[in-house]
Amino acid sequence: MSGSAKSHGDPGAQRKVHARFGRGLPETYWRVPARRREPTLPKAEDGRTVTAFNPLSRNDRTLFEVLLLGEHALHGFTNRDLRQKLAGTSYPLAPNFDKRPGPVARLLRRLDAHRLVAKIPHSRRWRVSLAGRRAMTTAIKLREVAYPSLFAAAA
Repeated sequence: MSGSAKSHGDPGAQRKVHARFGRGLPETYWRVPARRREPTLPKAEDGRTVTAFNPLSRNDRTLFEVLLLGEHALHGFTNRDLRQKLAGTSYPLAPNFDKRPGPVARLLRRLDAHRLVAKIPHSRRWRVSLAGRRAMTTAIKLREVAYPSLFAAAA
């Protein structure tokens, strides 16, 4: 029978267990040095660190807006879908974007390293993660609402 099961019948038994645990804790637990977790940069699958996104950058804002359009919320999006959407914006892509999927693939890998998008298993599709939706929406609102007022106050 466990200690917690025995304490149901005796009201003072629980106090005794807590007192004994409280006395024993500082002697054993606090002597062990705490392991500090070093802050790490997001890394791609190959172990390399990836470049961060700038929430105030016009290009990153354009990318976030394209990803949050909602057209691909049900089935996700592919590299080609993202290339076609970015081609209609001011996002810097190669002139013949249909023949050059590499830059968008690297962009998807970077988004995945930051956990803004997730791969749909057994397909070539991606979806925006919940954390990514929150982070990108916050970045867009920061650029639209807070940044202009801060810029006007500084001027």
